[in-house]
Amino acid sequence: MSRRYAALIDAPASVIEEAIAKGAEQGMSCVCQLPWLTLIADRDLQMTRLKATPGVIVGELFRRSGEDGRSTAQRIAVLNDLPDACWGAYIVFAHSPEGISVLRGASGPNPCYFTQLEEGWGFASDAALLSQMTERNFAVDWQALGALLLYRESRPEQTCLAEVRELLPGTMAVISTDRVGIQTIWSPEPYITAPIGAFKTASDRLHDAILRGVTAWAKRFERPLLELSGGLDSSIVAAALAEAGSRFHCLSYRASGADLDETDYARRVAEHLGMSFEVVFPDSSAVRLEVSAAAHLPRPHARSFIQETDRLSWDAARRIGADAFFTGNGGDNVFCFLSSVAPVRDRLRSRNPFASWKTAADIAQVCEVGRWEVLIKSIRGSFQRSAHSEWHWTPDFLSADVVTDTARPLPHPWLAACDRSAPGSCAHVAAILRIQNYLEGHARLAHAPLIAPLLSQPIIETCLAIPSWHWCAGGRNRAVARAAFADDLPKDILGRQGKGSFAGMISRILESRKDQVRAMLLDGLLSENGLLDRALIDQQLRPESPVSSRSAGRILGLVDAEVWARSWVG
Repeated sequence: MSRRYAALIDAPASVIEEAIAKGAEQGMSCVCQLPWLTLIADRDLQMTRLKATPGVIVGELFRRSGEDGRSTAQRIAVLNDLPDACWGAYIVFAHSPEGISVLRGASGPNPCYFTQLEEGWGFASDAALLSQMTERNFAVDWQALGALLLYRESRPEQTCLAEVRELLPGTMAVISTDRVGIQTIWSPEPYITAPIGAFKTASDRLHDAILRGVTAWAKRFERPLLELSGGLDSSIVAAALAEAGSRFHCLSYRASGADLDETDYARRVAEHLGMSFEVVFPDSSAVRLEVSAAAHLPRPHARSFIQETDRLSWDAARRIGADAFFTGNGGDNVFCFLSSVAPVRDRLRSRNPFASWKTAADIAQVCEVGRWEVLIKSIRGSFQRSAHSEWHWTPDFLSADVVTDTARPLPHPWLAACDRSAPGSCAHVAAILRIQNYLEGHARLAHAPLIAPLLSQPIIETCLAIPSWHWCAGGRNRAVARAAFADDLPKDILGRQGKGSFAGMISRILESRKDQVRAMLLDGLLSENGLLDRALIDQQLRPESPVSSRSAGRILGLVDAEVWARSWVG
Protein backbone atom coordinates (compact mmCIF):
# COMPACT_ATOMS: atom_id res chain seq x y z
CA MET A 1 0.00 0.00 0.00
CA SER A 2 1.78 3.10 -1.25
CA ARG A 3 0.97 6.60 0.04
CA ARG A 4 2.07 8.81 -2.87
CA TYR A 5 0.22 11.96 -3.85
CA ALA A 6 0.81 15.05 -5.98
CA ALA A 7 -1.25 18.25 -5.96
CA LEU A 8 -1.28 21.04 -8.51
CA ILE A 9 -2.66 24.38 -7.34
CA ASP A 10 -3.72 27.05 -9.84
CA ALA A 11 -1.76 25.26 -12.55
CA PRO A 12 -2.52 25.63 -16.28
CA ALA A 13 -4.62 22.97 -18.02
CA SER A 14 -1.69 21.67 -20.08
CA VAL A 15 0.36 20.93 -16.95
CA ILE A 16 -2.64 19.26 -15.29
CA GLU A 17 -3.35 17.02 -18.29
CA GLU A 18 0.27 15.91 -18.51
CA ALA A 19 0.43 15.21 -14.76
CA ILE A 20 -2.72 13.08 -14.84
CA ALA A 21 -1.29 11.06 -17.73
CA LYS A 22 2.04 10.55 -15.95
CA GLY A 23 0.24 9.53 -12.78
CA ALA A 24 -1.77 6.92 -14.67
CA GLU A 25 1.48 5.40 -15.96
CA GLN A 26 2.48 4.82 -12.32
CA GLY A 27 -0.87 3.41 -11.19
CA MET A 28 -2.05 6.72 -9.72
CA SER A 29 -5.34 8.41 -10.51
CA CYS A 30 -6.92 11.86 -10.28
CA VAL A 31 -8.90 11.54 -7.05
CA CYS A 32 -10.05 15.15 -6.74
CA GLN A 33 -10.40 17.99 -9.22
CA LEU A 34 -11.59 21.44 -8.20
CA PRO A 35 -11.22 24.74 -10.09
CA TRP A 36 -8.09 25.52 -8.07
CA LEU A 37 -6.83 22.01 -7.18
CA THR A 38 -5.92 18.79 -8.97
CA LEU A 39 -5.02 15.89 -6.68
CA ILE A 40 -3.37 12.76 -8.08
CA ALA A 41 -2.80 9.88 -5.67
CA ASP A 42 -2.45 6.16 -5.17
CA ARG A 43 -5.87 4.59 -5.11
CA ASP A 44 -5.58 3.25 -1.57
CA LEU A 45 -4.57 6.59 0.01
CA GLN A 46 -7.45 7.70 2.23
CA MET A 47 -9.20 10.89 1.09
CA THR A 48 -11.79 12.97 2.97
CA ARG A 49 -13.79 15.83 1.45
CA LEU A 50 -14.26 18.90 3.62
CA LYS A 51 -17.83 20.12 4.14
CA ALA A 52 -17.43 23.46 5.93
CA THR A 53 -15.01 24.81 3.31
CA PRO A 54 -13.94 23.71 -0.19
CA GLY A 55 -11.09 21.26 0.09
CA VAL A 56 -9.85 17.76 0.78
CA ILE A 57 -7.76 15.86 3.33
CA VAL A 58 -5.41 13.04 2.30
CA GLY A 59 -4.22 10.52 4.87
CA GLU A 60 -5.40 9.10 8.18
CA LEU A 61 -7.31 11.13 10.76
CA PHE A 62 -8.12 10.22 14.35
CA ARG A 63 -10.14 11.96 17.02
CA ARG A 64 -8.47 12.60 20.35
CA SER A 65 -10.14 9.42 21.62
CA GLY A 66 -8.39 7.44 18.90
CA GLU A 67 -11.54 6.81 16.88
CA ASP A 68 -11.90 7.66 13.19
CA GLY A 69 -11.64 11.44 12.84
CA ARG A 70 -12.92 12.00 9.32
CA SER A 71 -16.41 13.17 10.28
CA THR A 72 -14.95 15.55 12.88
CA ALA A 73 -12.44 16.98 10.41
CA GLN A 74 -15.09 17.51 7.75
CA ARG A 75 -16.89 19.98 10.01
CA ILE A 76 -13.79 22.09 10.77
CA ALA A 77 -14.30 25.55 9.26
CA VAL A 78 -10.97 27.06 10.37
CA LEU A 79 -7.91 24.95 9.53
CA ASN A 80 -6.00 26.26 12.54
CA ASP A 81 -8.44 24.35 14.76
CA LEU A 82 -7.82 20.95 13.16
CA PRO A 83 -4.69 19.91 15.16
CA ASP A 84 -6.60 20.51 18.40
CA ALA A 85 -9.52 18.33 17.29
CA CYS A 86 -7.75 15.57 15.35
CA TRP A 87 -4.38 13.99 14.79
CA GLY A 88 -2.88 11.57 12.29
CA ALA A 89 -0.86 11.41 9.08
CA TYR A 90 -2.66 13.96 6.97
CA ILE A 91 -2.27 16.83 4.52
CA VAL A 92 -5.14 19.31 4.02
CA PHE A 93 -5.77 21.34 0.87
CA ALA A 94 -8.44 24.01 1.47
CA HIS A 95 -9.78 27.23 -0.05
CA SER A 96 -10.87 30.03 2.25
CA PRO A 97 -11.46 33.78 1.90
CA GLU A 98 -7.81 34.30 2.93
CA GLY A 99 -6.60 32.16 0.02
CA ILE A 100 -5.52 28.60 -0.61
CA SER A 101 -4.00 26.80 2.36
CA VAL A 102 -2.05 23.55 2.72
CA LEU A 103 -1.76 22.17 6.26
CA ARG A 104 0.53 19.34 7.32
CA GLY A 105 -0.33 17.41 10.46
CA ALA A 106 2.06 17.61 13.40
CA SER A 107 2.98 13.92 13.30
CA GLY A 108 2.73 10.75 11.30
CA PRO A 109 4.13 9.50 7.97
CA ASN A 110 2.91 12.47 5.93
CA PRO A 111 5.79 14.00 3.90
CA CYS A 112 5.06 17.18 1.96
CA TYR A 113 7.40 18.97 -0.47
CA PHE A 114 6.55 21.88 -2.73
CA THR A 115 7.84 24.15 -5.46
CA GLN A 116 6.65 27.21 -7.34
CA LEU A 117 5.75 26.79 -11.02
CA GLU A 118 5.68 29.37 -13.78
CA GLU A 119 1.95 29.37 -13.11
CA GLY A 120 0.78 27.89 -9.83
CA TRP A 121 2.32 25.56 -7.26
CA GLY A 122 3.16 21.89 -6.99
CA PHE A 123 3.04 19.74 -3.83
CA ALA A 124 3.99 16.06 -3.54
CA SER A 125 4.94 13.29 -1.15
CA ASP A 126 8.46 13.07 -2.59
CA ALA A 127 10.76 15.16 -4.76
CA ALA A 128 10.98 12.73 -7.68
CA LEU A 129 7.20 12.69 -8.00
CA LEU A 130 7.16 16.48 -7.69
CA SER A 131 9.67 16.69 -10.55
CA GLN A 132 7.70 14.31 -12.75
CA MET A 133 4.32 15.93 -12.17
CA THR A 134 5.55 19.49 -12.68
CA GLU A 135 8.02 18.71 -15.48
CA ARG A 136 10.79 20.45 -13.56
CA ASN A 137 14.39 19.31 -13.17
CA PHE A 138 15.77 20.15 -9.73
CA ALA A 139 19.48 20.82 -9.24
CA VAL A 140 21.48 19.85 -6.17
CA ASP A 141 22.01 22.81 -3.83
CA TRP A 142 25.62 22.11 -2.86
CA GLN A 143 25.69 24.74 -0.13
CA ALA A 144 22.59 23.24 1.49
CA LEU A 145 24.05 19.74 1.18
CA GLY A 146 27.26 20.88 2.86
CA ALA A 147 25.23 22.42 5.68
CA LEU A 148 23.30 19.19 6.13
CA LEU A 149 26.49 17.14 6.30
CA LEU A 150 27.91 19.56 8.90
CA TYR A 151 24.71 19.78 10.96
CA ARG A 152 23.64 16.28 10.02
CA GLU A 153 20.41 16.09 12.01
CA SER A 154 19.01 19.53 11.26
CA ARG A 155 15.71 19.74 9.37
CA PRO A 156 15.33 23.17 7.75
CA GLU A 157 12.50 24.07 5.41
CA GLN A 158 14.94 24.42 2.51
CA THR A 159 16.02 21.03 1.18
CA CYS A 160 19.20 19.99 -0.64
CA LEU A 161 17.49 20.54 -3.99
CA ALA A 162 17.25 24.09 -5.28
CA GLU A 163 13.68 25.40 -5.38
CA VAL A 164 12.28 22.47 -3.38
CA ARG A 165 11.02 23.28 0.10
CA GLU A 166 9.46 21.11 2.77
CA LEU A 167 6.22 21.97 4.49
CA LEU A 168 7.32 21.07 8.00
CA PRO A 169 5.08 19.14 10.42
CA GLY A 170 2.53 21.33 12.16
CA THR A 171 2.86 24.19 9.68
CA MET A 172 0.53 25.64 7.05
CA ALA A 173 1.33 27.21 3.69
CA VAL A 174 -0.96 30.10 2.73
CA ILE A 175 -0.72 30.69 -1.01
CA SER A 176 -1.26 33.99 -2.76
CA THR A 177 -0.70 34.79 -6.43
CA ASP A 178 3.09 34.65 -6.48
CA ARG A 179 4.23 33.83 -2.97
CA VAL A 180 3.62 31.47 -0.09
CA GLY A 181 3.57 32.37 3.59
CA ILE A 182 4.30 29.74 6.25
CA GLN A 183 2.45 29.73 9.58
CA THR A 184 3.18 27.51 12.58
CA ILE A 185 -0.13 25.93 13.58
CA TRP A 186 1.07 23.34 16.11
CA SER A 187 3.79 24.18 18.63
CA PRO A 188 5.30 22.31 21.62
CA GLU A 189 5.17 25.41 23.80
CA PRO A 190 1.66 24.94 25.31
CA TYR A 191 2.58 21.46 26.55
CA ILE A 192 6.00 22.42 27.91
CA THR A 193 4.52 25.35 29.83
CA ALA A 194 1.79 23.22 31.45
CA PRO A 195 3.89 20.49 33.09
CA ILE A 196 2.56 17.37 34.79
CA GLY A 197 3.67 17.59 38.41
CA ALA A 198 3.75 14.13 39.95
CA PHE A 199 5.75 11.22 38.56
CA LYS A 200 2.87 8.75 39.06
CA THR A 201 0.44 11.04 37.26
CA ALA A 202 2.93 11.36 34.40
CA SER A 203 3.37 7.59 34.03
CA ASP A 204 -0.40 6.98 34.13
CA ARG A 205 -1.08 9.61 31.48
CA LEU A 206 1.72 8.30 29.30
CA HIS A 207 0.37 4.75 29.51
CA ASP A 208 -3.08 5.93 28.44
CA ALA A 209 -1.73 8.09 25.61
CA ILE A 210 0.39 5.26 24.21
CA LEU A 211 -2.49 2.79 24.34
CA ARG A 212 -4.81 5.19 22.55
CA GLY A 213 -2.23 6.08 19.91
CA VAL A 214 -1.07 2.54 19.17
CA THR A 215 -4.64 1.21 19.19
CA ALA A 216 -5.73 3.86 16.69
CA TRP A 217 -3.00 2.81 14.27
CA ALA A 218 -3.51 -0.91 14.93
CA LYS A 219 -7.16 -0.68 13.87
CA ARG A 220 -6.06 0.53 10.44
CA PHE A 221 -4.25 -2.67 9.55
CA GLU A 222 -5.11 -6.37 9.48
CA ARG A 223 -1.63 -7.82 9.96
CA PRO A 224 1.18 -5.50 11.13
CA LEU A 225 4.78 -6.65 11.16
CA LEU A 226 6.64 -5.25 14.19
CA GLU A 227 10.41 -4.83 14.26
CA LEU A 228 11.09 -6.06 17.79
CA SER A 229 14.57 -5.66 19.22
CA GLY A 230 13.64 -6.44 22.80
CA GLY A 231 14.67 -2.93 23.78
CA LEU A 232 12.32 -0.76 25.80
CA ASP A 233 10.75 1.22 22.96
CA SER A 234 9.79 -1.59 20.58
CA SER A 235 8.70 -3.71 23.57
CA ILE A 236 6.30 -0.96 24.67
CA VAL A 237 4.84 -0.86 21.15
CA ALA A 238 4.48 -4.65 21.27
CA ALA A 239 2.68 -4.52 24.63
CA ALA A 240 0.31 -1.82 23.37
CA LEU A 241 -0.40 -3.73 20.14
CA ALA A 242 -1.17 -6.84 22.16
CA GLU A 243 -3.56 -4.94 24.42
CA ALA A 244 -5.23 -3.51 21.30
CA GLY A 245 -5.91 -7.05 20.10
CA SER A 246 -3.72 -6.68 17.01
CA ARG A 247 -2.75 -9.81 15.08
CA PHE A 248 0.85 -8.70 14.65
CA HIS A 249 4.00 -10.66 13.90
CA CYS A 250 7.41 -9.93 15.46
CA LEU A 251 10.66 -9.74 13.50
CA SER A 252 14.15 -9.41 14.98
CA TYR A 253 17.49 -8.88 13.23
CA ARG A 254 20.70 -10.70 14.08
CA ALA A 255 23.79 -9.57 12.21
CA SER A 256 27.02 -11.54 12.29
CA GLY A 257 29.08 -10.60 15.31
CA ALA A 258 27.72 -9.48 18.66
CA ASP A 259 26.81 -5.89 17.81
CA LEU A 260 23.16 -6.57 17.03
CA ASP A 261 22.30 -9.81 18.83
CA GLU A 262 19.27 -8.85 20.90
CA THR A 263 17.18 -11.77 19.75
CA ASP A 264 16.92 -13.41 23.17
CA TYR A 265 15.34 -10.24 24.57
CA ALA A 266 12.99 -9.96 21.60
CA ARG A 267 11.95 -13.60 21.88
CA ARG A 268 11.27 -13.10 25.59
CA VAL A 269 8.87 -10.23 24.83
CA ALA A 270 7.09 -12.11 22.03
CA GLU A 271 6.61 -15.19 24.21
CA HIS A 272 5.40 -13.05 27.12
CA LEU A 273 2.75 -11.51 24.87
CA GLY A 274 1.93 -14.75 23.04
CA MET A 275 2.84 -13.43 19.59
CA SER A 276 4.54 -15.10 16.61
CA PHE A 277 8.23 -14.35 16.24
CA GLU A 278 11.12 -14.93 13.85
CA VAL A 279 14.78 -14.00 13.53
CA VAL A 280 16.38 -12.90 10.24
CA PHE A 281 20.03 -12.38 9.36
CA PRO A 282 21.23 -9.24 7.53
CA ASP A 283 24.08 -9.95 5.11
CA SER A 284 26.59 -7.10 4.87
CA SER A 285 27.94 -8.46 1.58
CA ALA A 286 24.53 -7.93 -0.06
CA VAL A 287 24.58 -4.16 0.51
CA ARG A 288 25.03 -2.19 -2.72
CA LEU A 289 26.83 1.07 -1.99
CA GLU A 290 25.98 2.48 -5.43
CA VAL A 291 22.23 2.36 -4.70
CA SER A 292 20.37 5.06 -2.75
CA ALA A 293 16.95 4.47 -1.23
CA ALA A 294 16.71 8.27 -0.98
CA ALA A 295 17.05 8.88 -4.72
CA HIS A 296 13.46 10.15 -4.80
CA LEU A 297 13.93 12.45 -1.79
CA PRO A 298 15.31 16.01 -1.61
CA ARG A 299 17.82 15.08 1.09
CA PRO A 300 20.21 12.08 1.36
CA HIS A 301 18.40 10.59 4.34
CA ALA A 302 18.92 6.90 3.63
CA ARG A 303 21.68 4.67 4.96
CA SER A 304 22.99 1.95 2.67
CA PHE A 305 23.15 -0.70 5.40
CA ILE A 306 19.38 -0.37 5.88
CA GLN A 307 18.96 -2.06 2.48
CA GLU A 308 19.27 -5.40 4.23
CA THR A 309 16.70 -4.75 6.95
CA ASP A 310 14.34 -3.37 4.32
CA ARG A 311 14.80 -6.48 2.17
CA LEU A 312 14.37 -8.91 5.04
CA SER A 313 11.34 -7.16 6.51
CA TRP A 314 9.65 -7.00 3.10
CA ASP A 315 10.35 -10.71 2.54
CA ALA A 316 8.79 -11.48 5.92
CA ALA A 317 5.83 -9.21 5.19
CA ARG A 318 5.08 -11.09 1.97
CA ARG A 319 5.32 -14.44 3.75
CA ILE A 320 2.81 -13.55 6.45
CA GLY A 321 0.63 -11.16 4.44
CA ALA A 322 1.57 -8.08 6.47
CA ASP A 323 0.03 -4.78 5.38
CA ALA A 324 2.13 -2.40 7.51
CA PHE A 325 5.52 -2.18 9.19
CA PHE A 326 5.45 -1.05 12.83
CA THR A 327 8.53 0.15 14.68
CA GLY A 328 9.60 1.54 18.04
CA ASN A 329 11.62 4.25 16.28
CA GLY A 330 11.40 7.59 18.02
CA GLY A 331 11.12 6.13 21.50
CA ASP A 332 14.45 7.54 22.68
CA ASN A 333 13.35 10.90 21.32
CA VAL A 334 9.85 11.21 22.74
CA PHE A 335 10.90 9.54 26.01
CA CYS A 336 13.55 12.26 26.49
CA PHE A 337 16.64 10.04 26.57
CA LEU A 338 19.19 12.80 27.29
CA SER A 339 22.80 12.04 28.14
CA SER A 340 23.40 15.60 29.28
CA VAL A 341 23.03 17.90 32.27
CA ALA A 342 19.98 19.63 30.78
CA PRO A 343 17.49 18.07 33.28
CA VAL A 344 19.61 19.37 36.17
CA ARG A 345 19.60 22.84 34.63
CA ASP A 346 15.82 22.61 34.43
CA ARG A 347 15.67 21.56 38.06
CA LEU A 348 17.92 24.44 39.15
CA ARG A 349 15.24 26.82 37.91
CA SER A 350 12.95 25.55 40.66
CA ARG A 351 15.36 27.02 43.24
CA ASN A 352 15.09 23.81 45.26
CA PRO A 353 18.65 22.76 46.21
CA PHE A 354 17.64 19.29 47.46
CA ALA A 355 15.66 18.49 44.31
CA SER A 356 18.49 19.77 42.11
CA TRP A 357 21.01 17.62 43.97
CA LYS A 358 18.76 14.57 43.55
CA THR A 359 18.43 15.13 39.79
CA ALA A 360 22.21 15.62 39.56
CA ALA A 361 22.62 12.22 41.21
CA ASP A 362 20.16 10.68 38.74
CA ILE A 363 21.95 12.12 35.71
CA ALA A 364 25.32 11.07 37.14
CA GLN A 365 24.03 7.49 37.28
CA VAL A 366 22.58 7.65 33.76
CA CYS A 367 25.82 9.08 32.32
CA GLU A 368 28.12 7.09 34.64
CA VAL A 369 29.99 10.15 35.98
CA GLY A 370 30.31 11.86 39.37
CA ARG A 371 27.41 13.93 40.67
CA TRP A 372 29.64 16.90 41.54
CA GLU A 373 30.85 16.95 37.93
CA VAL A 374 27.22 16.99 36.78
CA LEU A 375 26.25 19.79 39.15
CA ILE A 376 29.23 22.00 38.26
CA LYS A 377 28.58 21.58 34.53
CA SER A 378 24.92 22.35 35.11
CA ILE A 379 25.65 25.60 36.93
CA ARG A 380 28.21 26.70 34.34
CA GLY A 381 25.96 25.79 31.44
CA SER A 382 22.90 27.55 32.83
CA PHE A 383 24.32 30.87 31.67
CA GLN A 384 24.77 29.90 28.04
CA ARG A 385 22.28 28.22 25.74
CA SER A 386 20.95 28.65 22.26
CA ALA A 387 18.37 26.69 20.34
CA HIS A 388 20.94 26.49 17.51
CA SER A 389 23.22 24.35 19.70
CA GLU A 390 20.70 21.51 19.73
CA TRP A 391 21.93 20.28 16.31
CA HIS A 392 24.95 17.98 16.26
CA TRP A 393 27.96 19.66 14.66
CA THR A 394 29.90 17.03 12.69
CA PRO A 395 32.91 18.45 10.81
CA ASP A 396 34.58 15.05 10.30
CA PHE A 397 36.03 14.65 6.77
CA LEU A 398 34.46 17.88 5.49
CA SER A 399 36.51 20.59 3.76
CA ALA A 400 37.75 23.61 5.68
CA ASP A 401 35.51 25.84 3.56
CA VAL A 402 32.38 23.94 4.57
CA VAL A 403 33.36 23.93 8.25
CA THR A 404 34.28 27.62 8.45
CA ASP A 405 31.84 29.20 6.00
CA THR A 406 28.62 27.33 6.78
CA ALA A 407 26.20 29.28 8.92
CA ARG A 408 24.30 27.63 11.74
CA PRO A 409 20.86 26.42 10.67
CA LEU A 410 18.00 28.80 11.22
CA PRO A 411 15.98 27.76 14.27
CA HIS A 412 13.19 25.34 13.49
CA PRO A 413 9.76 26.89 14.26
CA TRP A 414 9.27 24.48 17.14
CA LEU A 415 12.64 25.38 18.67
CA ALA A 416 12.04 29.08 18.14
CA ALA A 417 8.72 28.73 19.97
CA CYS A 418 10.34 27.13 23.02
CA ASP A 419 13.58 29.14 23.05
CA ARG A 420 12.70 30.66 26.42
CA SER A 421 11.71 27.31 27.90
CA ALA A 422 13.81 25.15 30.19
CA PRO A 423 16.95 23.83 28.41
CA GLY A 424 15.97 20.21 28.99
CA SER A 425 12.61 20.81 27.36
CA CYS A 426 14.30 22.52 24.42
CA ALA A 427 16.66 19.57 24.02
CA HIS A 428 13.63 17.26 24.19
CA VAL A 429 11.99 19.12 21.29
CA ALA A 430 15.23 18.99 19.27
CA ALA A 431 15.41 15.23 19.82
CA ILE A 432 11.87 14.82 18.49
CA LEU A 433 12.83 16.86 15.43
CA ARG A 434 15.97 14.79 14.80
CA ILE A 435 14.06 11.53 14.38
CA GLN A 436 12.20 13.00 11.38
CA ASN A 437 15.33 12.37 9.32
CA TYR A 438 15.09 8.61 9.83
CA LEU A 439 11.48 7.99 8.80
CA GLU A 440 12.06 8.25 5.03
CA GLY A 441 14.52 6.55 2.71
CA HIS A 442 13.27 2.98 3.17
CA ALA A 443 12.79 0.88 0.04
CA ARG A 444 10.02 -1.13 1.69
CA LEU A 445 7.81 1.98 1.80
CA ALA A 446 6.97 1.24 -1.84
CA HIS A 447 5.09 -1.83 -0.58
CA ALA A 448 3.56 -0.86 2.76
CA PRO A 449 3.62 2.10 5.19
CA LEU A 450 6.10 2.34 8.05
CA ILE A 451 4.26 3.33 11.22
CA ALA A 452 6.17 4.74 14.21
CA PRO A 453 3.25 5.00 16.66
CA LEU A 454 5.34 6.50 19.46
CA LEU A 455 5.58 9.62 17.30
CA SER A 456 1.80 10.10 17.29
CA GLN A 457 0.79 13.65 18.18
CA PRO A 458 -1.03 12.86 21.49
CA ILE A 459 1.96 10.84 22.70
CA ILE A 460 4.37 13.64 21.80
CA GLU A 461 2.16 16.17 23.59
CA THR A 462 1.98 14.04 26.73
CA CYS A 463 5.75 13.49 26.75
CA LEU A 464 6.48 17.20 26.31
CA ALA A 465 4.35 17.98 29.35
CA ILE A 466 6.50 15.71 31.53
CA PRO A 467 9.41 17.62 33.17
CA SER A 468 12.82 16.47 31.98
CA TRP A 469 13.94 15.40 35.46
CA HIS A 470 11.14 12.82 35.70
CA TRP A 471 12.59 11.02 32.67
CA CYS A 472 15.85 10.25 34.52
CA ALA A 473 14.30 9.57 37.95
CA GLY A 474 16.10 6.91 39.93
CA GLY A 475 19.09 7.07 37.61
CA ARG A 476 17.27 5.28 34.77
CA ASN A 477 16.82 6.73 31.30
CA ARG A 478 13.23 6.87 29.99
CA ALA A 479 12.10 6.29 33.58
CA VAL A 480 8.50 7.44 33.05
CA ALA A 481 8.02 5.02 30.14
CA ARG A 482 9.45 2.16 32.20
CA ALA A 483 7.03 2.93 35.02
CA ALA A 484 4.11 3.30 32.62
CA PHE A 485 4.48 -0.29 31.38
CA ALA A 486 5.77 -1.90 34.57
CA ASP A 487 2.75 -4.24 34.66
CA ASP A 488 2.87 -5.14 30.96
CA LEU A 489 6.42 -6.31 30.29
CA PRO A 490 8.96 -8.69 31.89
CA LYS A 491 11.14 -7.06 34.52
CA ASP A 492 14.39 -7.86 32.70
CA ILE A 493 13.09 -5.99 29.64
CA LEU A 494 12.02 -3.01 31.74
CA GLY A 495 15.46 -2.93 33.32
CA ARG A 496 17.43 -2.89 30.07
CA GLN A 497 19.66 0.16 29.73
CA GLY A 498 21.89 -0.78 26.78
CA LYS A 499 21.11 -1.10 23.10
CA GLY A 500 22.26 -3.11 20.14
CA SER A 501 23.56 -1.34 17.06
CA PHE A 502 24.62 -1.81 13.46
CA ALA A 503 28.12 -0.46 14.19
CA GLY A 504 29.84 -3.79 13.59
CA MET A 505 28.02 -4.35 10.32
CA ILE A 506 28.90 -0.83 9.13
CA SER A 507 32.58 -1.38 9.94
CA ARG A 508 32.61 -4.69 8.05
CA ILE A 509 31.06 -3.06 4.99
CA LEU A 510 33.73 -0.35 4.94
CA GLU A 511 36.69 -2.63 5.64
CA SER A 512 35.70 -4.99 2.83
CA ARG A 513 35.19 -2.17 0.29
CA LYS A 514 37.79 0.47 1.06
CA ASP A 515 38.92 0.73 -2.56
CA GLN A 516 35.38 1.24 -3.82
CA VAL A 517 34.60 3.82 -1.15
CA ARG A 518 37.88 5.64 -1.77
CA ALA A 519 37.15 5.96 -5.49
CA MET A 520 33.55 7.04 -4.92
CA LEU A 521 34.54 9.85 -2.55
CA LEU A 522 37.83 11.10 -4.00
CA ASP A 523 36.56 11.08 -7.59
CA GLY A 524 32.95 11.94 -6.89
CA LEU A 525 30.60 14.90 -6.94
CA LEU A 526 31.09 15.85 -3.28
CA SER A 527 34.83 16.28 -3.86
CA GLU A 528 34.26 18.04 -7.17
CA ASN A 529 32.05 20.59 -5.42
CA GLY A 530 34.48 21.22 -2.57
CA LEU A 531 32.61 19.52 0.27
CA LEU A 532 35.22 16.96 1.37
CA ASP A 533 38.65 16.94 3.00
CA ARG A 534 40.18 14.73 0.31
CA ALA A 535 43.58 14.37 1.98
CA LEU A 536 42.10 13.15 5.25
CA ILE A 537 39.77 10.72 3.49
CA ASP A 538 42.66 9.41 1.40
CA GLN A 539 44.73 8.84 4.53
CA GLN A 540 41.88 7.18 6.42
CA LEU A 541 41.07 4.77 3.58
CA ARG A 542 44.58 3.43 3.03
CA PRO A 543 44.72 -0.36 3.46
CA GLU A 544 46.93 -0.15 6.56
CA SER A 545 44.83 2.52 8.32
CA PRO A 546 42.44 1.27 11.01
CA VAL A 547 39.00 2.89 10.97
CA SER A 548 37.05 3.50 14.17
CA SER A 549 33.35 2.63 14.24
CA ARG A 550 32.53 6.35 14.46
CA SER A 551 34.62 7.13 11.38
CA ALA A 552 33.20 4.14 9.51
CA GLY A 553 29.67 5.37 10.07
CA ARG A 554 30.61 8.88 9.00
CA ILE A 555 32.42 7.78 5.85
CA LEU A 556 29.58 5.53 4.72
CA GLY A 557 27.22 8.43 5.41
CA LEU A 558 29.27 10.52 2.97
CA VAL A 559 29.04 7.68 0.45
CA ASP A 560 25.27 7.72 0.87
CA ALA A 561 25.26 11.48 0.18
CA GLU A 562 27.47 10.96 -2.88
CA VAL A 563 25.17 8.32 -4.36
CA TRP A 564 22.12 10.49 -3.63
CA ALA A 565 23.73 13.45 -5.42
CA ARG A 566 24.55 11.30 -8.44
CA SER A 567 20.90 10.27 -8.70
CA TRP A 568 19.91 13.92 -9.17
CA VAL A 569 22.86 15.06 -11.27
CA GLY A 570 22.78 12.04 -13.56
